[in-house]
Amino acid sequence: MDRRSSNRCPVCQGPAVEDAAAPDGVRCRRSTCIHNHARVKCPRCGLADLESVSFEKNQFKYTCKECTNTWNV
Repeated sequence: MDRRSSNRCPVCQGPAVEDAAAPDGVRCRRSTCIHNHARVKCPRCGLADLESVSFEKNQFKYTCKECTNTWNV
C-alpha cells in the first residue's frame, strides 16, 4: 500500500482510518489526537476547543484552550 494515498488526519497529518461514526468519516490512529475528541465540551465553559488531550491511568485528561480547565474522563 502506498502511504501517500492513505487517509491522513486533518489535524496532525498522522495516519487515519475510515470511521462512519466520526463527524467527517475519518478517525486519527493516535488516540490522543484532538481531532478524535472534537465533540468533547469543557464542563466549566461549555466550549469544545481543546488545548491538549492525554491518556493517563486509563483515563483521558483534557485541557480547555479557552478557560484552561483540566478534567479527566
